[in-house]
Amino acid sequence: MDDTLFSINPTDWKSFELVQNVIDTFPDPIFVKDLQHRWIACNSAFCTLLGRSYAEVIGHGDPDYFPPEQVKVFWEGDDQVVSTGQPIENEELLTHQDGSVHVIWTRKFPLKNDQGTPIGSCGIITDITEIRRRQEQVAALEAEIKSQMEIIQTQGAMLDELSVPVIQVWENILLLPLIGAIESRRAAQIMESLLQAISAHRAANVSGDLDLARRRLQPDRHAGHARERARARHAAGPGGRGDPDALTRGAHMGSMTDSARRERSLGVTIHRG
Repeated sequence: MDDTLFSINPTDWKSFELVQNVIDTFPDPIFVKDLQHRWIACNSAFCTLLGRSYAEVIGHGDPDYFPPEQVKVFWEGDDQVVSTGQPIENEELLTHQDGSVHVIWTRKFPLKNDQGTPIGSCGIITDITEIRRRQEQVAALEAEIKSQMEIIQTQGAMLDELSVPVIQVWENILLLPLIGAIESRRAAQIMESLLQAISAHRAANVSGDLDLARRRLQPDRHAGHARERARARHAAGPGGRGDPDALTRGAHMGSMTDSARRERSLGVTIHRG
């Protein structure tokens, strides 16, 4: 053992006792090592992290308590700090006395004498095990949500396709049975599917209940917002009067006008029930 551990002047014990009391107040583990990687000082939080008493720590080193692969990482950090004289930060694994593995964030600094020569290293540790565990939980939850959303989107696309069946009943003749309530989104989907089928089958006649403008459309969020804006203008007085439902009906009829133009461009006759 070198003289580093015993180079303290006995007359300074009082001041070192004060320093020990000070560092013991820090919640994060703190340690000091000599050039042989032995602990020559530490606070009570470091002893707690290791699950060892102060007497079991001072004068001992990493190989006494940690597996070789962890010792290798610790010592490489020590040597880097001493050789470069510069502080470093590193995420590391530390095996507790009870066998549990902790994730730690270590900041190491060179310990120098009066001449500026490195004589050891000092480290401050933050146990980030719980932070990493929560990050992994969040990442797993996000992945699960993404997976569920993809499934929902796929199922939604399948349901849309199934809810708008276009049946070829004869050459150039298509049948479009409609079941259930039709809101604006589904109405657009119906017309799009229908026109695609007409183009694919080169149909000239389509039979079905297709007058979507006359069917009772189920209110959706966008239509609701449109009605609210219309009502607000109606209540505003001159310049804002009018039919509060006109904007909503206009949006539906505009969509149907677009569809009618596409019908004419395809040269098809749609028989509306």
